Amino acid sequence: MPARITQRKRRGSHTNRAMVTGITLWGGTTASLVFALGLALYPAWLLGGTLATFAMFGFDKLQAKRDTGRSGRGRVPERALLLLSLIGGAFGGLAGMIIFRHKIRTTAFVIAVPLFVLLHVGVAWWLLLGRYGN
Repeated sequence: MPARITQRKRRGSHTNRAMVTGITLWGGTTASLVFALGLALYPAWLLGGTLATFAMFGFDKLQAKRDTGRSGRGRVPERALLLLSLIGGAFGGLAGMIIFRHKIRTTAFVIAVPLFVLLHVGVAWWLLLGRYGN
């Protein structure tokens, strides 16, 4: 009897695909805001990240509703959602949690996303004080 060939599951492939999608959406939005509207880089980065992360939360909620068999196929990994929130999409992550009622029972999201919002508010405050302070 021939040996059975098995495929090894590649760890992180869904996370990588979700991150590439999110960052592509983020980069396009940020570039458009900077070059077309002349917005400063950090506000454009936050706005682009907010829109991209919000869209990823919405897509994941849609996929969660469709996935009745709990296979997890087509879902955005939690790691990708948290990473997008950390690097600047925290406002979109928080809005996605509230509006889509998504990940509101997951402890990591309930704690981390509001902390990421505070982090980015602090960075924005620090940048404003550096530019306009004294």
